[in-house]
Amino acid sequence: MNSITVGSPLSYAAIHHFGGVIKPKKAKALAFKAGGDSVFAKQVTIPARPYMGVSTDNAREIESAIGDFMKAVLQ
Repeated sequence: MNSITVGSPLSYAAIHHFGGVIKPKKAKALAFKAGGDSVFAKQVTIPARPYMGVSTDNAREIESAIGDFMKAVLQ
């Protein structure tokens, strides 16, 4: 194995990560509660809020962990 997959199995992960527009599939409007009030909307735009991936700090930590592992294996 020579690869790593980063992601989420959650059905709503992509819309939160990339953002997008949610529209009703079968109804005339989306219905949900916000602040205790009922809200009806023809569509809702969700802004991108990236959370998946590897930051520069993560990359350093991963490299360090791999280096430590390799040293332990090769001794």
